[in-house]
Amino acid sequence: MNKTNFVMSIVCMLLLLVMVTGTVLAQDATETDEEKKERQDTEVMNKRYIAVGAFLAMAIAGIVSAFALGHTGASAMGVISEKEEHFGKAFILQVLPMTQGLYGFVIAFLLILGMGNADLTDGAVGWIAIAAGLVIALTGISAIPQGQIASAGIQSIPRNPELSTGKKIILAAMPETMAVFGFLIAILLMQEAGIL
Repeated sequence: MNKTNFVMSIVCMLLLLVMVTGTVLAQDATETDEEKKERQDTEVMNKRYIAVGAFLAMAIAGIVSAFALGHTGASAMGVISEKEEHFGKAFILQVLPMTQGLYGFVIAFLLILGMGNADLTDGAVGWIAIAAGLVIALTGISAIPQGQIASAGIQSIPRNPELSTGKKIILAAMPETMAVFGFLIAILLMQEAGIL
């Protein structure tokens, strides 16, 4: 066998190897109709789950915030109807339970906005989105005890006007730490899912 035939044999084997490898890769890259449908179904399901997570975050956190705001608002109305000059102190305490609704809104907004960033073919993304929505929704229930404490602080304004509003805010803010923890966990969950 001369050198030319040997080189030609090597070249032919290399070409054959390239062709076989290309065919195998092309078969792997070609998605069957069943696989394509399964991928599309997973994407649609994940979008639905992300929407459920956003719904839970906003709806539950918003409802409990509104309930607590109503409670503190009623106390504030009672105080300022007797002495209007207490409006500023009463207002500060009255709006404290709104933050849980705000946290729910931010998480819902980020879930919806981040839907385009996430790998929707990953089956876990939707479930993580629901978990993120639930964690902020459930820790947002802390607005109720916060509203009770803030309401008591509002009612104490006419009885002891010298008592610092800052001390009342600190006491009312303590239940909110649970919502802050929930907010941070929701952010970490969304980051893990690739939503953020």
